[in-house]
Amino acid sequence: MSRAAREKTRAETVTEPNPAPKPSPPRPPDSQWIGIHVSRKTFLIINVALALPYFLLAWFMLAQPEWLGKLFAEKKPAAVSSAVPAPPGQELRLKSGPWGRLEYVPIYLECPEEFLNVRSYEAVDRRWFFKGYPAEVLVKFIAGLSVSEDQRRELSDQAKWNITPAGIYLDPSRELRLSLAPAARRQLYPVLSEFSDIFKPIAIPANLFEEHFEQSGLAPETIALVRQLCYSHGSRLFLSDVALVMDTLEEYADRIRLTKTLSRKNSLLLNLHVAPGDDLNALVRYWAKAPVGKDVKPLLESLSKVPGGARVSVLNLLPPLIRAQLNTFPQPSNDVIEFPRDCHWTSLNFFNDPPEPKFGDPKFASETLRNEYHPVVGDPAYGDIVCFFRPNGGIIHSAVFIADDVVYTKNGPHYLQPWMLMRLSDLAERYTAVIPENEKLTVRYFRNKLL
Repeated sequence: MSRAAREKTRAETVTEPNPAPKPSPPRPPDSQWIGIHVSRKTFLIINVALALPYFLLAWFMLAQPEWLGKLFAEKKPAAVSSAVPAPPGQELRLKSGPWGRLEYVPIYLECPEEFLNVRSYEAVDRRWFFKGYPAEVLVKFIAGLSVSEDQRRELSDQAKWNITPAGIYLDPSRELRLSLAPAARRQLYPVLSEFSDIFKPIAIPANLFEEHFEQSGLAPETIALVRQLCYSHGSRLFLSDVALVMDTLEEYADRIRLTKTLSRKNSLLLNLHVAPGDDLNALVRYWAKAPVGKDVKPLLESLSKVPGGARVSVLNLLPPLIRAQLNTFPQPSNDVIEFPRDCHWTSLNFFNDPPEPKFGDPKFASETLRNEYHPVVGDPAYGDIVCFFRPNGGIIHSAVFIADDVVYTKNGPHYLQPWMLMRLSDLAERYTAVIPENEKLTVRYFRNKLL
């Protein structure tokens, strides 16, 4: 029975008058009862008024069937993260193709608050450490930095250096750290980040800097300081001096806001629009891959029968493991994990349930890709693996092709990196920004021999 029929039956049941009212139960002598006597006509009017909303709801559902399709379209991700709408674009539709009509909503994923450790910035060693640098090598490095003469003089003062067998520590003044030019930061921090996690850069798309901080709750002067401390590489800005910004925030809540905002990752919500007359066989051939192939055709057929068509989240077409992971951050664990859940683990386990742990081993992943996959010479298809190669032939990243230029990816093994959907162009920019500017990434596709 349909929902509308059930509601109508319920309404008819409520409005049916009681043919023979039963006498009131005897009143105990020590109780206080209030009796209300109404006429039969008044009783009927009250019941009709109670049933009227159900009649209206049933009429609306029957008269507006496309509303049912919109009801099941995905509006927000089911994730352990919080999602913030990203700036709206123009027509948020992908190019047409064998995948059908796909529409997307850009969002920012923010790391769950319980994963954030803002107090760690209070006790961390903020000195600059040059591991394995002899004094003469460091002198030469400082001489090549794009700094003022006063800054160079301060950095070159070996009386302030702490020389140890492991390397050399410098502890520049706060004024120097704040006043460094972007060019100097660009030369300095890639070196420092090799030896100290506190200087690991946080990437922000340069053309979306203002939008990235929308709805963050941060003061304008805090956002301005972040921008001042950034340096550029490719199409992205990088911030390595988070601790300097933290020092300016007295309230713990502001520190949480800063950390959550800096943790934002660009993701997508993807919906498939199916309408009467669509080539369902072509859609089924594209999306019906194991282990959910049997469920795809009935779902698409039901959507095509809705007048005007209906939309369904692509999440419903993905394998079970991916449905559980998409738009979530890995749960930190005390268990010893032999192999990390990185990009290769994510890509090679796309159709697996349960996942194969050894795909987190680079050597095993490389052997699997070589023995069980073949290069794609035509257009890529759903489930193909996308690999980013450096000029020396090394793979720097892998992801899974979904449709058009949308891929499923996890950008690193850390629990602060979620599983998400990204535009391939954005992903390429992200990894281009972490290699030398004289290098260029090559993108190649691979398909499982069993598909």
